Amino acid sequence: MLFSKAVRFLIADEARAFLVENVGTPNAPELKVLGSRTAESAVAYASPPGREGGGVTGHGTAFTQGDPERVAQVQFARVLVGFLGAHGGTGSLVLVAPPQMLAALRAEIPAALSARVVAELDKTLTGHPLPEMARVLAAALDPV
Repeated sequence: MLFSKAVRFLIADEARAFLVENVGTPNAPELKVLGSRTAESAVAYASPPGREGGGVTGHGTAFTQGDPERVAQVQFARVLVGFLGAHGGTGSLVLVAPPQMLAALRAEIPAALSARVVAELDKTLTGHPLPEMARVLAAALDPV
């Protein structure tokens, strides 16, 4: 069963994340938060527009940083991968996040940690209370 006490869940979006585990039973789940992280604002990761090149003549071309929200999302994924490495335990993991955040996590997660991922759910649950998260996860992972 994926919704057992041996599985930890990273429930994330682009701004916050919770690492939780089920301290109840698969039939009566109760989530306990093991840790949480909040992302820096997108502005904190954005570099101001600047000049690139210059060479011998001193003439460069103006450039602008990529999408600051996407840069922040990738940076937050890196933070979360580090957090999982330190606090994710050694058992199975389930990643729960919207599609773009799942993609960012997949791109950053090392092979050893990726091997522990037993499921991914394309859901945004970070704004839900723990009992609602538990209900949604139980229904998605252990359909009756």
